[in-house]
Amino acid sequence: TEIHRVLKKGGMLVVAVPNVNDRIFRLAYRLIRGREPKLFSVHDKELHLYHFSDMTLRKILKKTGFEAVHVGIDLCNVEPAKCFLDQVAVALWRISGVNCASAITAYAVKE
Repeated sequence: TEIHRVLKKGGMLVVAVPNVNDRIFRLAYRLIRGREPKLFSVHDKELHLYHFSDMTLRKILKKTGFEAVHVGIDLCNVEPAKCFLDQVAVALWRISGVNCASAITAYAVKE
């Protein structure tokens, strides 16, 4: 809401958020560590109180006065293992249209 207030009409918001549907990372984590990863830990490098899906991110953008012009995979991981998993997610996204990467990037315009 605050970004909408200060941004000029037609201005662009770019946001990257954790993907709640990060199935590839969750599967790899389960196979390697033998348990489900936590969605939130105070020991994480980055603290995220909310995780989104493509659909929930689009809904919150719309609700706050933005039009999503593109929602896709965030490829900004720097850890080699996560980069590899995101490349697998990109391949699956191209085949199925389902975003199962670790993060989502959205480009939205103020309405």
